[in-house]
Amino acid sequence: MTDERIFELAELNLGYDRAVRTLDFARAIEREVQAHATPTAEVSNAAGCGRDTERLDFMIEQRVWVQWTLRDGSIRQCQVYDQNEDEEYLVVSGEDRYFNTAREALDAAIESQRSGDGS
Repeated sequence: MTDERIFELAELNLGYDRAVRTLDFARAIEREVQAHATPTAEVSNAAGCGRDTERLDFMIEQRVWVQWTLRDGSIRQCQVYDQNEDEEYLVVSGEDRYFNTAREALDAAIESQRSGDGS
């Protein structure tokens, strides 16, 4: 994270008492690091690149998409969806399962299809 981004985040969190300001600033920094660190770590994994190709092929061939949702007002998670001929939306990654990354959701959908549970 650049110094400019850190200063920007610090400016956004001014105006509260010191304890709240410090906590808000720490949370803002944590969100920023998570937003930029996780994808880079996953992409840098050489073995993961082949899996990414498989995931993309699955999305194209099955015409599915990753749908993100905000759960409990603060948790951003996703599922993989399909739409049938009757225009009904179907969860193909597990009806009651939510995932923190699109890769996890796609892996679950691929596994579900392989085991015969999916669409």
